[in-house]
Amino acid sequence: MRNFCALFVCSLLLVACGGETTEEIGSEDKVVVIMPPPIDTMKWILGTWENKNENGVMTETWSQMEDSALTGIVTATYFFKDDSMKEPVLKTDTLETIRIEQFWGKLSYIPAVKDQNNGLPVKFKMTFCNAESFVFENPEHDFPQKIMYERIGLDSLVATVSGLWEGQEVKEVFPMKRTN
Repeated sequence: MRNFCALFVCSLLLVACGGETTEEIGSEDKVVVIMPPPIDTMKWILGTWENKNENGVMTETWSQMEDSALTGIVTATYFFKDDSMKEPVLKTDTLETIRIEQFWGKLSYIPAVKDQNNGLPVKFKMTFCNAESFVFENPEHDFPQKIMYERIGLDSLVATVSGLWEGQEVKEVFPMKRTN
């Protein structure tokens, strides 16, 4: 009966935690379930990353504020000039803030993008994660429906947003280099 109860508890934990792999350690009297924390597999993203192009520099800065969440901020630095100015000025804008949070064993990517969705956050659910990449999706969102980060070596990554936009498949790719 004890084995059945332990197996039942482990099964409940497995279902509650979204199907992550578990490992049982213990004897008949005591079973400890060890679950690898998915957020730990994403810590390679911590730090500052840049995407430089002809329009300026997009920067993503990631940090860990608590055990179950990573936070990111995306900024753009560019030269701005309008008709009232003699010379362009260097301008930096915050484009979005992001949280990757773990709740009940499930991870969500939650961006709040300036000038989209009234600045309110949108939740994307994790659909894939390994040591080199992770994918979050929200098929109900207008664009993007899919967000992917892929590590390319120790100092590079590629962020990709994709999905349908006005009936067409669209994919935007952002190669980035680590700056710290």
